[in-house]
Formats: sequence, C-alpha cells, structure tokens
Amino acid sequence: MKTLILFVLLALGLFSRPVAAQAQPTGLTLDEVIAQALNRSAVGQQAVTTRETSYWNWRGYQANYRPQPGPAGDLAQFQPGDYARGAA
Repeated sequence: MKTLILFVLLALGLFSRPVAAQAQPTGLTLDEVIAQALNRSAVGQQAVTTRETSYWNWRGYQANYRPQPGPAGDLAQFQPGDYARGAA
C-alpha cells in the first residue's frame, strides 16, 4: 500500500511540472497577430506576389527605353597582343 501511495505521489510530482521540450506560450500583441495573419494567409501571399510581378513588369518596361548596346561600332584600332604586353 505504501508503494502505491509513493508511486501516485511520484507520478503527480512528475506530471505537474512542464516538460523541457514543451514550449512556454508567449504573449503576442494585436499588431503581431495581424502581421502573422496577413503573412500566412492566401490573400496576403497573393498581394506579395502581385506586387513583385508588378515591380518586374515595370523594370522590363523601363528597360525598353534605355540605350541598348549593340555590336556596331569601331574597336579603336584594337590589336590582339596589346593586353598581353601590358601596353596602356
């Protein structure tokens, strides 16, 4: 009988404490909860994707109006051995 009581007290003592692997709950502010909900929701992910797509579309649009380097032109009397000799 004493062993049963000892076992019950020991079991209660072990299970009443949180285990080290269990994470303690952390308090979140309302702003943090809203930010997490927006980042993890499908609508939030869609907004991020749309913004990134629009950004790269705009970059492509701007690139069409920048000067494009081409192969036409003069090489200013380039001699293949100039760089090997270290000529300036």
